[in-house]
Amino acid sequence: MRQPVAYIPLLSLVCYSVLLAIVLRRAGSDRVRRSFSVYLATMIVWSLASFMMHADLGLLPTIAWNRLVVLGSTAMPITIFSFVRVFIGRSRRALLVAGVVSLLVTQVLNLCGLVVEAAEIRNGVLDIRYGPAVVVTGLSWLLFIGLAAFDLVREMARTQDVVYRNRVRYLIVVIALMFGGSLTNATALQSYPV
Repeated sequence: MRQPVAYIPLLSLVCYSVLLAIVLRRAGSDRVRRSFSVYLATMIVWSLASFMMHADLGLLPTIAWNRLVVLGSTAMPITIFSFVRVFIGRSRRALLVAGVVSLLVTQVLNLCGLVVEAAEIRNGVLDIRYGPAVVVTGLSWLLFIGLAAFDLVREMARTQDVVYRNRVRYLIVVIALMFGGSLTNATALQSYPV
């Protein structure tokens, strides 16, 4: 492996893959498990593409791997929103359909080079030039992560069940960590797979 920072998404890939295997091996096929599995699959795509991009193995150009990173990273907020809705037992089907449509539009923009215009590894650091449609991906990300967080906070306020409240609290912490991790894209750390 030519780039040491590639170990970060490789570790992420292994963790998400193990977690998905555990979830899939459990008996039953309830909606919560299926929804969580879809979320984990998007994280596996994101992690694999990030690993391949940062490892710089020469299999595909960096921009091709980056397009897959964008696929995983833009699907993630929609799948976590869907998981939260299933977890709390409430439906927002219209918003989920809007999320899938926005994901499809984003991927068309992605393939046209309007989300990321160029991406390459220079001296071990990812150099990205964003296109004008990166705003669309950012707004979609904020909308669905924000809605998931809002729904969880509201659910925590509604419930009196202590065990369930703790489960909801864990998900709120996860969403806060996702948000904090994504903020690194607005700093000098954007070149690294944090």
